[in-house]
Amino acid sequence: MTEKDASTVRDRALRDSPARIEAEPDLVDPACTLHAVVPDVVEFWRAATTRVHVRPRYEGEGADRQRRQLRP
Repeated sequence: MTEKDASTVRDRALRDSPARIEAEPDLVDPACTLHAVVPDVVEFWRAATTRVHVRPRYEGEGADRQRRQLRP
């Protein structure tokens, strides 16, 4: 399966899930709890063989999101 095919399958499943759960409520365990995490800050670390690592940090939300380059 290609990445595009997997993405299409995922998107279709996400689109169809609410209707399926409504039609078959037993699909979801009543004890199941949904948690959503909304970060204020996200930091990535990409190692480099030169040891000059790339560390972008994103702060804020939406159009106000700022990208900063951190130093290792």
